[in-house]
Amino acid sequence: IIADVADSLGHAHSHGIMHRGVKPANYMMTMDGTPMLLDFGLAISASEGGETPGMVAGTPQYMSPEQALGQAHRVDGRTDLYALGVVFYQMLSGQMPFAARSTHELLRRITQDKPKPLRQVDDDVPPQVEQICLKAMSREMADRHSTMADFAQELRDAIAASPQARTALPSSGEEPTVDFAANT
Repeated sequence: IIADVADSLGHAHSHGIMHRGVKPANYMMTMDGTPMLLDFGLAISASEGGETPGMVAGTPQYMSPEQALGQAHRVDGRTDLYALGVVFYQMLSGQMPFAARSTHELLRRITQDKPKPLRQVDDDVPPQVEQICLKAMSREMADRHSTMADFAQELRDAIAASPQARTALPSSGEEPTVDFAANT
């Protein structure tokens, strides 16, 4: 599911569109189990060069560090990748990587803390899959995958190469931990 979501975001990125609102509520599963990207209300065109520095837009729990810091001028495909990494973390662990009582504290954690390693939350998560997820959620943009296609391919390769990954992750026909049709 996550690799398919990455493919749809990669398609938007190839047309110069950054979604900036990646979260489970902005996907719907079709009858054949394919995730469909929805809600381009926060999307920007790469040719526009982002918004005014200091502008913060998005759902705080899924914001990248650059969004949380109000660095809208730095937003690119890696911003969407970070948010997809948060969704992936949530699917694998059943919890958000960062939680806080206030939005201010949540944004501080996103910009300064590292998420708890997935294997400390669920030791059934294969090491390669954990590494791919946490790379997508790197605080530094340069440390994330360069493109959604790179992320999706690395994930598909890890699943194909690991019997543990094939059994630990939901296969087609099984329900994912995160309901993409639910509002969050």
